[in-house]
Amino acid sequence: MNYNKKTVKDIDVKGKKVLLRCDFNVPMAKDGSGVITDDKRIRAALPTIQYLLEQGAAVIACSHMGKPVATFESYKKKQLEKGKDEASITEEKWKKSLAELRMEPVAARLSELLGLTWDSVDMEQGTITIDKQIARLDHREAGLFISPKSGKARTLTPAPSVMLELKAQRRRQLEAQLRAGPLWDNPYGLVFTGSTGGPLCQQYIYKRFKALIAAAGLEGVRLHDLRHTYAVNAI
Repeated sequence: MNYNKKTVKDIDVKGKKVLLRCDFNVPMAKDGSGVITDDKRIRAALPTIQYLLEQGAAVIACSHMGKPVATFESYKKKQLEKGKDEASITEEKWKKSLAELRMEPVAARLSELLGLTWDSVDMEQGTITIDKQIARLDHREAGLFISPKSGKARTLTPAPSVMLELKAQRRRQLEAQLRAGPLWDNPYGLVFTGSTGGPLCQQYIYKRFKALIAAAGLEGVRLHDLRHTYAVNAI
């Protein structure tokens, strides 16, 4: 059924502020460290955000993390309903629970993903270095990139399957560059681009995914479901 839905490509966004509703409610480490254990929801939003930025829009991405409890009284009530000892329910724990739902880790990870370039991927060592992130439009006087939120670079060792896929992506991108010739435009060496070096369109990714799922006889599988497959393969 065709609902004639519009996408961001059907709207003139140049020079405008775009309020983008995103699902950044990502799983976090249980120790309260603020470490994101699965960033696939963030990566799913990248094509749309990249397209809007390329069109000259100022993007305001809004989301939420978990279900914050607005008052200590409500927090206390919920904890008692869970069978918690009243003496152990303190305002300090309530404030800590709110702090753990702040969006800073998501914002930092999103900027890092937008800034992922080939010089940050070490194929021989099997690592990815997070040493920069994309600057906001109003903070680009010194250039497109800024340092990570922590101010320090960090190196990740993803599952071998991730590195194999990055190698395949590198080969595909080089072939695309040869085909595009002088039209190729990827001055920063971004890892994921379109046929001429520009950012990918979310609709394109979705259509390709649906076609692959249909060919594999897995109708009904969502992009979001892939995180469970990756988690199993990474064990």
